[in-house]
Amino acid sequence: MTEKVQISLRLSPEHVLRLDLLARSLGVSRSALVEFIAENLPAEPAHFVVLPLVRLMERFREIDTEDVLDALLRYLKRELEERWGSRRPNEVWVTELVSCRLKPELARKYPDLLRASVYSPNAVLGTLAHWGITFIARALGYDVEVPVERRVIVNSEEVIVRGRADIVAPGKVVIDLKTGRGVREAPSSHHCLQVWLYRLILGTEKAKVLYVTLSRMCSVEVTEGDVRKALDELKVSADVDDFTSLVQALMRARERRVPLWHWECSYCPFSRVCPHSRAEG
Repeated sequence: MTEKVQISLRLSPEHVLRLDLLARSLGVSRSALVEFIAENLPAEPAHFVVLPLVRLMERFREIDTEDVLDALLRYLKRELEERWGSRRPNEVWVTELVSCRLKPELARKYPDLLRASVYSPNAVLGTLAHWGITFIARALGYDVEVPVERRVIVNSEEVIVRGRADIVAPGKVVIDLKTGRGVREAPSSHHCLQVWLYRLILGTEKAKVLYVTLSRMCSVEVTEGDVRKALDELKVSADVDDFTSLVQALMRARERRVPLWHWECSYCPFSRVCPHSRAEG
């Protein structure tokens, strides 16, 4: 235990301040908090586990409200706006490559509908579950919320493919976390394609989808066969081991098919203003 305490204390003054903030919030002393970390978490990643939580707490402190629900919703709204505000003109997100091409256009055209999606109870529960599960993954030594980016040429133009992998063991496995109401088929086709793109960017041996939903909890490994099956559904072909080939195939599918998947409109926040919507009611 002594070794772990010493490792945890080898922090910059800024990190010590963050530990003090967390200790005050928990109503304990810094030494008690350090001792708890040393006893319950691996020595090497201990400060990597705690400090992101402190940063999250600090962001909440910046929100001027004492209402818990109001703070949560305002935080999520700000995160959404910052994410959309930082994107570049020739940028496409990994999640967009496996969904209807009209969503980004409608999000820019109807920003109020985009912001309103924050108030979905299902989305809020999913975010809270995501925070909790990635915190556990970080404690187990995984990297979490890893930014990924790759540039490819599509139709003679450069496209920046950007995303964020949920859980990564470098070189070994990338895990995409899915929460929500439930899943009928595990792994679903669009989830297979999404996590496979992360695998090709990061160069991991394996790709998995972790489902934690109201009706099902399971971890499923995605194979080349799963990816080929998903491409067959979209009526396109690609070299599944080549990132550029896969991106180009998905871009072709998105141009030909609106929506990309037959079920998308039922879950899309823009279905009521979309001329191609197939949603009922």
